[in-house]
Amino acid sequence: MPLVLIFAGILLIISAARGNAAQLWVLVGNDFVGKDNFLQWILVFVMVGAIGFIPRLKPLSVALLTLILVSIFLRKGVGFFANLDTAFGLTTNSTNSTNSTNSATKGTTNG
Repeated sequence: MPLVLIFAGILLIISAARGNAAQLWVLVGNDFVGKDNFLQWILVFVMVGAIGFIPRLKPLSVALLTLILVSIFLRKGVGFFANLDTAFGLTTNSTNSTNSTNSATKGTTNG
């Protein structure tokens, strides 16, 4: 927990030094309002985790938490792996492949 607070403090100091503190608060605030916000997920994890405090229901709680985490990672379309591919630029863009195909055909017809 102290590391989280230290990291948050460093983040706030850097954003204030760059003059972006207002933008940071807007971005963080938008994560907690609207559709599919973090508060819904936090509430779900707290409720399922609370079930785990009952000794006889702890295996059920662990199974539900595992199911939730697996569904987050494997969600189709906007899931973890799709976003990871986009972040690292691993997905091929259709316009890039079209441009390379057009360049290859121009070279053969002119040559």
